[in-house]
Amino acid sequence: MLRSRNRFTLRLVNKVIGVSNEFLGSGYLPFDDFEAFDTDDIPTNSDVALILAQYLEGTEHYRSDNVEQHGSVWWYVVDGERSDVRTNAPAKVIKK
Repeated sequence: MLRSRNRFTLRLVNKVIGVSNEFLGSGYLPFDDFEAFDTDDIPTNSDVALILAQYLEGTEHYRSDNVEQHGSVWWYVVDGERSDVRTNAPAKVIKK
């Protein structure tokens, strides 16, 4: 039973990673050669946490590259233009 739940959870994690792979594109992916976890070889919790943390970093890097400050307010930039959606200041991320 435990193994079945782990596979179910891993399939959900892989769905999130798959969407992230499409959204982030090659410029922001944390690893060029990682697409998803193998559901036949269940990773440890720490392996999953490490990979998800790297994806969060890539997502924040993408966000940080697509916001700009006007006055004391930060705004999302969409298609090169400032949108009307406010956001927070970018996190300090290491640029690749």
